[in-house]
Amino acid sequence: KTRANEVSKLIWDVTDYRFSYHHVRNYSGAAGYSHFFYHCAQAATRKLPPEKHSDAAKHRDKGQMKTYDCNGWLEIWAADDKTEVFVRLRHQLCHEAYTCIDVPSEVKELLWKKKILPLYPKPNFKQKSIYSLHLKENQDKWRTATDELESAIKLIEQYTGHEQTPLERINLPETDCCSAVAFALPSLINTWRGIVREIGLDSTFKTNRSGYECYAVLGEVFGSGVPLGFLLLKSKNPIVGEKEDYIRHCLRHFVGHCKLDIEQCLTDKDIIEINAMLAEMPSTVKYQLCFWHSIEIVKGRLCVLSRKPASYDSEAAFRLFDWIDRDFENLRVAQSFIPRLKVIFNGQTVAAPARPKLLINLNGTACSSTSDLDDLDNLLDSLEDEHEEVKIALEDIDDRDGIDRFNGPDSWFEPGETVFAEDKQYVFCPAPHRSQILHMFIRHFCEHPLL
Repeated sequence: KTRANEVSKLIWDVTDYRFSYHHVRNYSGAAGYSHFFYHCAQAATRKLPPEKHSDAAKHRDKGQMKTYDCNGWLEIWAADDKTEVFVRLRHQLCHEAYTCIDVPSEVKELLWKKKILPLYPKPNFKQKSIYSLHLKENQDKWRTATDELESAIKLIEQYTGHEQTPLERINLPETDCCSAVAFALPSLINTWRGIVREIGLDSTFKTNRSGYECYAVLGEVFGSGVPLGFLLLKSKNPIVGEKEDYIRHCLRHFVGHCKLDIEQCLTDKDIIEINAMLAEMPSTVKYQLCFWHSIEIVKGRLCVLSRKPASYDSEAAFRLFDWIDRDFENLRVAQSFIPRLKVIFNGQTVAAPARPKLLINLNGTACSSTSDLDDLDNLLDSLEDEHEEVKIALEDIDDRDGIDRFNGPDSWFEPGETVFAEDKQYVFCPAPHRSQILHMFIRHFCEHPLL
């Protein structure tokens, strides 16, 4: 086998294709030769299942090397006491060369000789300490100043006008309560300027130890989000409207300076982002709240069972939103618990009869009508994994025995409220109706021409 492995390495050096050992066949009476089989390391038929990420919360597979349908096999006949080696190579597709990811021999030497442990048999330092030293050693390549904000600004200025990866700094106001830096990506903006018609503003908190919030401006390109620019913002007791002013300056760069032809914009439920979008986008641009956040808001209200809806005041609503019709009146809200009827026969609950189907005969062919929620079911099936809780909430639409409780996060409850309806004489939305409410909202959200 040692001789066969050496031959496979020689073929790797000549062809740039690596062949991995598969199995061996030993023959009796074949002059001592053994038949070794090697397959192409990039063959799709030999691809192993992807490894899962070590963090269970991150449901994604680790990256793998690209594979091909090359049907590559290497067969070697070799014997320990024979000088001749016979080779048969089969490779039906010319593809990219193999990228070696083996540990270099110099690194192996450090490992085998154990140069650290002889000096420190029982070291007090850990793996993270060694990694920290390596990180600090490489900081000189990208850190241009002691202050991180000043370093980021210098790095952006260094790449301004860069031929391959240009950056463009966005002018921001200077205040005592906030520190920020923003930049755009001109290469991506110029590439997709004629296609981007929808942009979104999203943010992440606790981006680093310094407490900077990262706001990203994304453009929709063929169903995917392309980053157009970023804003890093840190605030300490800001006055009202100060953070919004920074976001508005960032958005103003893409609307005014970059001249993007925007038709629709999206944000999450953050009121600061919403106000900034509405203030900077032209009046012709349609604003819409994120679909996922919209569902979360409705679920947040449904989870509080004992809170009665406030009395509707059309004048107060009109003062807040002048497009509301003063003559609109909401339906009367039931103030008592709606009784539930169950039929029990011989101690067993009798289920309700199945809903009749409507049969339509058209040209001699009978077709049964489908539920008006089928389209919504198809929509829910297409939701990503991150919306799994929405799909679960809508699967039990015909459940008439649900418990009147909703285990939502604490932020959805006011002081004194619980997940149970303590007052049995009033339940805001009984369990059997919650999924139907969500179905109605999703249908309205997806089919309304103005949404």
